[in-house]
Amino acid sequence: MLAEVSTYVVLARRQETPTTTTLSLEKIDGTIPDYIPGQCLTVYFPDLSQTLGKQYSISSAPSEKNFSITVKAIGRFSERLCSLAAGDLMLASDPHGTFYPKHRDTVILLAGGMGVTPFRSIIVETLAKASATHISLFYSSKTLIDMPFANDLLRLSKQNPILTLERFVTNQSNVSSRGIRYRHMRLDDITNAYDLQNAEFLISGSLGFVLELKNILIKAEVNRENILTEAYF
Repeated sequence: MLAEVSTYVVLARRQETPTTTTLSLEKIDGTIPDYIPGQCLTVYFPDLSQTLGKQYSISSAPSEKNFSITVKAIGRFSERLCSLAAGDLMLASDPHGTFYPKHRDTVILLAGGMGVTPFRSIIVETLAKASATHISLFYSSKTLIDMPFANDLLRLSKQNPILTLERFVTNQSNVSSRGIRYRHMRLDDITNAYDLQNAEFLISGSLGFVLELKNILIKAEVNRENILTEAYF
């Protein structure tokens, strides 16, 4: 029925925002699977669907001691996941996917909402390896209260000169939070700081967010091979 599926146990759960939960996991045999930052798990609940699972990005980094996914409760799969507690079991695949940086010295991450989840993994691992790669995260959310990892990412950007953080809030009026722009991100936010032709772009978020930004970059003559996307529905 389900191929390449393992049983995982929930070690701990943490509330990131009012609607977002991080689950720390390990396999039932006590091991953590190998993975590349940016990859995901496919989670299965056979009582909800016999064969279909849902993909959730891994939010931890291989250099960290824990293995985790971060989930927003917006549907039956995600609500079930967010309700799990320490000691509960779940079925999921091994880590998979090709959504991670490849070769460029400058990596520009464009995140919409929960699209920030794989980027947290990529950022933490890049910093842990003391890489020379410069990472710039453009992070957009509808409201301030629903920005997972916002404080941790801000702290990391202040501590590490290779990481730049730009934050945008689109459905909330200005509440005098420093360093936040209360509008949608634009192409000139990027072009004012970077040469588009010498950077690698990763876009993660809702399908509309991903398609809009990808089209903007293509119209700006960014090489399609330098644009990676991951959309959620």
